[in-house]
Amino acid sequence: MKKTFKTIVVTFLMVLMLALSMLPAFAAENATVNGKEAKVGDTVTYTFNIQAKGKQNVAGIHMCVFFDQEVLELQSVNADNLTGNLIVNDNQNKDGQIIITNSMINGATGLDIKEKTTLATVSFKVLKAEETEITYYMPYLYDIDLVNIYDYTFTYNLTVGDTAVITDQAPILAEGDELDKVSDKGDFQNNADGVGGGKPKKPVNKTLVITISVVAIIVAAIAALVVAKIMMDKKNKTA
Repeated sequence: MKKTFKTIVVTFLMVLMLALSMLPAFAAENATVNGKEAKVGDTVTYTFNIQAKGKQNVAGIHMCVFFDQEVLELQSVNADNLTGNLIVNDNQNKDGQIIITNSMINGATGLDIKEKTTLATVSFKVLKAEETEITYYMPYLYDIDLVNIYDYTFTYNLTVGDTAVITDQAPILAEGDELDKVSDKGDFQNNADGVGGGKPKKPVNKTLVITISVVAIIVAAIAALVVAKIMMDKKNKTA
């Protein structure tokens, strides 16, 4: 009886050790994308949405999406709602940055965003079982009056295969090394919670600022010359 019991215990321990030794192998097949599991070979789809109150229709956009090319392989970028002068630079062989630029969306009216509207849908293939994130940064987002969109709510959805794993959550805002890739940070107000501050802010007209500065310098120089000329004339008369 004791021998039988001992045999059962030994067998159980061997099976348990074998099962535990296999766990890392199974775990190694899964990546984590924005906190959700996905197997190597799965398709992960990231959908970026916007909604705003009022009448601030989107007329122009400059948006960046970041991903780790060692973990995710870009499959497609869809921005069908952005009609007009659309440029998509997927940059897939460089630094894992997708740039979406568009102006004159829907001509004189802009893109109506009173209801939740998709700005971009990006699909990836999982290459490696590692933890990674898909993030974004918005240098410019303005209405038909060239005023920054300020009353906005950004959300995103994430699907693994055909399964929705994240719905209507605040997208992850890029920071650190990812932001270093953005040459022009723009003047749009990005917030970590994906919600605008509710205060209007007009884009700075850099050309106007430079022009005013140059004119001011020229006027000051002319004024200095005039003052110098008057003083010299007075000095000559006194002599």
